[in-house]
Amino acid sequence: MIEVEKIKQLDVLFKNRFSHGEWVIDQVEITPPFVIPKGKFIGLDPGTTNFGICVLENGKCKTFKVNFKRDKNTVIRMVNTKNLLSYIINSYEYMNWVCIEGASYGDIYRQVELAEIRAACVFWALDRKMEVKISQPSEIRKVVFGNGSIKGKDIWKDYLSGDAADAVACAYFASIMKT
Repeated sequence: MIEVEKIKQLDVLFKNRFSHGEWVIDQVEITPPFVIPKGKFIGLDPGTTNFGICVLENGKCKTFKVNFKRDKNTVIRMVNTKNLLSYIINSYEYMNWVCIEGASYGDIYRQVELAEIRAACVFWALDRKMEVKISQPSEIRKVVFGNGSIKGKDIWKDYLSGDAADAVACAYFASIMKT
């Protein structure tokens, strides 16, 4: 668990916004607010139009908030998800651990679509021999922040979008669960 007061301040090392096809990607690299064990830890906060991705590796914390057009076709949504992940996370030299934020059971909108997107994330990771865990948002928050109701976007709102901040919590959760 992180001491929340110690992690509110982040050092932003790099910030960029760019487009790739229909995706608009906000990339922010920060100094990790916590110690990262050896390995590559990926946090995914899937969404139907906004997707948060975090990669923790070699003492670096790279975050991505991707905005894209929601497609009505299930197969296209799943293929687009796999293509997005392959575009953003393009190296697989050694073992990787992935945490995908699971369903928030209080939410009622787009839950089937989110389940399909999560499934695409799982198959993408398994194709690359990664360890995958889907965890409830409250479980991730409780382990990482010590309180299931604290969200990454509440802590890092001045530095990261909500989706990217929640993906950081997922990646850190993956690093904790690895041990």
